[in-house]
Amino acid sequence: MNPETESRFDVGLAWSRRILEEIRGRGAVVIILACALSRLSAQIAVGSSNAAIGKVPPVVSLNIPGSSGPDADVAWQALLQAMSPNHAVPRLRGDMPEPRDLGDSGRLHQASLLANRFYTQFPKDSRAALARKYEAVTALQGAQLGSPYVDAANALGAAYRADTKNNSADDRLDVALAMQTVSLPASLNGSSLQATAAVQKTMIDSLEAEIGDTDRIYGLYVGLMRTADAATAQSIATQITKKSPPGWAKSQAQSTLARAALPGNSVKVTLSTVSGNSLSLSAPGHQVTVLFFWGQATRDLDFAALRAVAPKVVGGPSWIYEGLGTTNAGDANVSAIAPFPGEYCFEASGVQSTTATSFNVTQTPWVCVLNHNGKVSGSGRVVDLPALLAQAN
Repeated sequence: MNPETESRFDVGLAWSRRILEEIRGRGAVVIILACALSRLSAQIAVGSSNAAIGKVPPVVSLNIPGSSGPDADVAWQALLQAMSPNHAVPRLRGDMPEPRDLGDSGRLHQASLLANRFYTQFPKDSRAALARKYEAVTALQGAQLGSPYVDAANALGAAYRADTKNNSADDRLDVALAMQTVSLPASLNGSSLQATAAVQKTMIDSLEAEIGDTDRIYGLYVGLMRTADAATAQSIATQITKKSPPGWAKSQAQSTLARAALPGNSVKVTLSTVSGNSLSLSAPGHQVTVLFFWGQATRDLDFAALRAVAPKVVGGPSWIYEGLGTTNAGDANVSAIAPFPGEYCFEASGVQSTTATSFNVTQTPWVCVLNHNGKVSGSGRVVDLPALLAQAN
């Protein structure tokens, strides 16, 4: 990316974070749809590589291929700037308020009007089709942030999605995701993320029925599978394997199903600890054992998640901290932030290591619980640890 495009991409990410903050404030945080929306927001912010953000567009032709001339170029710049947060937008006529006098929702509503005006005035311009998409998306983003025109925004989105002749599956999915995010708080009814995986799966199922088995649909399924409770994750994995998914989605689904089959079985792996001990994970022990997988790049976040559930951990299990993608040099820092004493192991090959593949671990943080007989009792997200320990005991 050139510097100008990088700047616009950063703006898009900032905008997606702003939306996330608003959604959190309403008691609903859904990672999968939010990540997809982040992609869309960044894509919109990048826009045309010829548009200047934060500057009043000059009334000169930019010589954009397929452009309808200088008037279209000025109108396009005004549209892009209206979609960019914290930037003033020049008025094209006196019938619109200055964006600096509007909140984010009002600015986005104005952007939607500018998009409509663009493709209406310049229907043969090469950017007219994109303007139609921006009309719906910006209206929906404004609705997410409190615009009173929710019904109108949803009507624009529904009309765009219904036009399968002129709008690609990818573009219709972008608009569909924006619509889902508008309706999300009501659908979740204030429930936490962990309690809403089934609702999210239903949403993705409806998108698949509308859009088809595209890579992005599989990406939504895999993303939810990696963050959902064990039962929902297994349901998604089974559903994926019955279709014709891309290789990466099939691999994730197979790992999920293999992991679900582990409880009741021993995993014959011997670990070498930093202290010089050899630990046979299949050997019976006096205590339940927690194997905590953390990643080098996500160390602080992984341990923060563990510390968050530490007050709910009962029964005094023994602990093994398995660092993936790192070396013994990190031991001193890790022992200082671990909430419980334990043994420390490190495997530089990350999720490709023998231990990670034996437990079918594909992400961090992740916990596996071994019972007194050295057999797998269960595995899952860190938030699932109290339930997993109760089951093992």
